[in-house]
Amino acid sequence: MLETEINLNQKVMNRIFSLFIILLFLGCENSKKEQCTYIISHNDTLFYKSMLVADTILHSVTIVNSDPNDEWTGFRLRNVNQESFINEIFDKVYAGKLIAYDYHKNTPLTIDDVKKIEKMPDFSRAHIEEIMFEESWFYSTENNRFYKEVYSIVLAYAIYTEEGIRKENLKAVFKIKLAPAERE
Repeated sequence: MLETEINLNQKVMNRIFSLFIILLFLGCENSKKEQCTYIISHNDTLFYKSMLVADTILHSVTIVNSDPNDEWTGFRLRNVNQESFINEIFDKVYAGKLIAYDYHKNTPLTIDDVKKIEKMPDFSRAHIEEIMFEESWFYSTENNRFYKEVYSIVLAYAIYTEEGIRKENLKAVFKIKLAPAERE
């Protein structure tokens, strides 16, 4: 008798689960056939339905105004705390809490490798002026919010001549792969 009740309960739960999956896919349907993603929290709670806007996009963000005459860039970056952020990244790499990767080879760097980078004559933490993000973008169709999931960052520094003149090109320091974000 108990085995029959368990089998019946399993069948009911399987049907409820199947219905739930069908409803999820139907909720994603629209005339444009946009890709739709459901974000699930770490405890398997459904938070929101989102449209995938960009899957694994790379974009760079300037974090230092290298031109004191550029008021627009100065205004945009007025709240960026470059020094604290860069120091935090390096401190975590040296403490073994983050792993630095060679940007070109995508291979892990040792702590000694990172120390060698810091000793290079053209390198200075203060010259790290850009972060390249590897991320996906989502737009929540239910609450009209935009979300980003960052997978990695690459720090890039400017190279200066001995006279203190900034060269146009930037050079990658290293890549940091990030853990998936926890949802609220």
